[in-house]
Amino acid sequence: MSKSLCILLLSVFPVMALPTPPSIEELVKESDFIAKSKISNVKQNQLSTNTISVSAETEILKAYKKNGKLPQKFNLAFIVFPEVLGKWLRAAPPEGEYIIFYIRKKVKDSSGKESEIISLYEPHPFAFREWSRELEDKLVILSK
Repeated sequence: MSKSLCILLLSVFPVMALPTPPSIEELVKESDFIAKSKISNVKQNQLSTNTISVSAETEILKAYKKNGKLPQKFNLAFIVFPEVLGKWLRAAPPEGEYIIFYIRKKVKDSSGKESEIISLYEPHPFAFREWSRELEDKLVILSK
């Protein structure tokens, strides 16, 4: 595989209860990586009336928190459930610059081999925050 890393984030069942959005402090504490990220080439595919598949190219512009190696560029794929978490993320986010919160997650392949991937903070709608100078300044302080 080239310098890109494909991150596949699929959930089989959506969460039934609407969670409370975490505070910025909680996001910083619970995330392994926090970065100003530029997403481009965003594509969405309606899988069903309640499920949207999203893919995008992601470029890390500035890392605020790194717990391990974070690739500079990678492909991001995830599912949006507009009827369940649509209050926070109803469709694919538009192209642009975001603060994105990432976690490290253990996964198993079909042969049972376990590995670790970089994934969006869960639930995924809370992983995205529009970039602003104010948010960036706060992250710099909280990430120390």
